Amino acid sequence: MLALQPGGYGKPFMQKIARKWGENLELLYDRVLRHPERVRNLYFTFLFVLRAVTKHSSLCLKAADYLEQAEYNTGNMEEDLKTQSLVRQLVYNPQLQIACPLPFDEAKLWQGESGPELKQQIQRQFRNIRFKS
Repeated sequence: MLALQPGGYGKPFMQKIARKWGENLELLYDRVLRHPERVRNLYFTFLFVLRAVTKHSSLCLKAADYLEQAEYNTGNMEEDLKTQSLVRQLVYNPQLQIACPLPFDEAKLWQGESGPELKQQIQRQFRNIRFKS
């Protein structure tokens, strides 16, 4: 887990004493876990990403194929190969595919009275995303 510095989001946390990258459970709790709405947002975002990775489409390259074909360059060939292997294990994990073959049907999100409003809210949150009606 990559934690963030208290003063600025987007900057990785570095332990000041050891000068090593690492987790910061206190900061994780303070910035995320004690805020239920942030945890719900993480779950929702995870479902969107999971759906993109597992969704099958004959018209476009699915995310799993893209992730498998991507070049991973850490500056260390051994780490690059390890990263590529871990990505493959994630996107083609049979347990994940069985447990979550279809996390949700996004078409159902837009149905009902609040559907159009919800769609606009999500579009405002995620820029440059177009939804099929």
